[in-house]
Amino acid sequence: MSERFERLYSLQGQLYHSDAPVIIEAGALLKDMKTGKVLAQLKIKNISPQNIKAATICLIPLDTMMQPLRDAETYQMLDLCVARDEEFGQKTPIYLKDNTTRGYQVSVQQIIFADNSVWNGNGDAWETFPEQKTI
Repeated sequence: MSERFERLYSLQGQLYHSDAPVIIEAGALLKDMKTGKVLAQLKIKNISPQNIKAATICLIPLDTMMQPLRDAETYQMLDLCVARDEEFGQKTPIYLKDNTTRGYQVSVQQIIFADNSVWNGNGDAWETFPEQKTI
């Protein structure tokens, strides 16, 4: 990350949903110091045996007190070809509508596989993986 971008927020660990075909491995909120725009970046891993060709992501922008700023925003990641254990999204900036955003909640709403089958999220919150305990 160069001096052009300032990190405003990072997800606290990996996120999952019990029946989802993906894991959100990482996420950051960056401010473009040149334009003043705020963007999110996500790193998502395919844990399904099927290739993924598209994904719909839902972001809820949060203020400095981690309270919602506005309604959820949805974004589509298209023209993918992501095999099992491969990652996507980390090079795709998601520009947010409100430049006062200082955090976000994220979930995956839909995954479309290469065979055109679809996984739909049920709207439940995604959870952080529990910390592993050493024996």
